[in-house]
Amino acid sequence: MQTELKVKNIVFAGVFDLSIFDKYFFIKNEILKEEDILIGSVFNKDDTIQVLTENFQIIINGIQLVIINTKPQSNQNYIQDIALVIINTVDVRSLQALGLNFNWFLEDNSIPFNKLSKQLFYNDKIELFAKFFDSDDSMFGSYASTNVKDGRLKLDIKPITMVNLDGTSQNVINFVFNFHFDNKGTENNSNIAKWVNDYSFYENEGKRLMSIYKSN
Repeated sequence: MQTELKVKNIVFAGVFDLSIFDKYFFIKNEILKEEDILIGSVFNKDDTIQVLTENFQIIINGIQLVIINTKPQSNQNYIQDIALVIINTVDVRSLQALGLNFNWFLEDNSIPFNKLSKQLFYNDKIELFAKFFDSDDSMFGSYASTNVKDGRLKLDIKPITMVNLDGTSQNVINFVFNFHFDNKGTENNSNIAKWVNDYSFYENEGKRLMSIYKSN
């Protein structure tokens, strides 16, 4: 089995005034330098802000601010650093929740994809599975949730088919790790800053969970 970290992002949920997020908001608050902002970035104050850089993207709409690492295999936590700067430049009352998200892909080309998902997640003691999904064309995933440190881990696992840029397809089991933190009713940014500072802990927690498949 092979595992690969494919998606890393930080999501702030709240209420965001798009009118303040022009190009110079990011420059004057020293979030970015002007030369960091790539052609193709969009500053539409009526709809969506999308800031493109070499290492990450920032997408803002009325209810979310998302920072996406475009180089998830890198050991550099670009998005953590940017998130900490943004925390100090926006009204903390607008930050109602935080999500740290990591998507891992698992694949094993030594066995058929259907058999892989069944091997990992089928349980004949579950009556629904045993009666209606015990067939060669069935595929399986899972969902689990638990408290991890200061957050709530929601793990959603699904078999998917990815279409690559070259047109080829890839069958993988997608492990979506969402570490959720509730900030409603808080009047300062200390909690959010603490959670973002712990970014590496939560990333490593996902890596630790995924490590059980490397030994199989």
